Amino acid sequence: METLLLLAITGTITGWLVSVQIRDSFVMLAANIAIGISGAFFGHWLVGQFNFFNLNPGLFTTMVIGAIGALVLLHLFRIMRLLA
Repeated sequence: METLLLLAITGTITGWLVSVQIRDSFVMLAANIAIGISGAFFGHWLVGQFNFFNLNPGLFTTMVIGAIGALVLLHLFRIMRLLA
């Protein structure tokens, strides 16, 4: 349960930081936060699929995995938006 909450917080912060960095509108802020949360969960799921950690990865590792997953998904969506 605490991992889910930590991933949601990490994704929210990452989405907000990306919105601040690229100076998006408020509507895109909400979208970036939602994509950030989804990316954090996706990154955590992907690491679990490859069995990188046999045990619970811990607080710091969970935050790093969540942030990387959120950043990857946010940048993919930004690239798709620019190409459209």
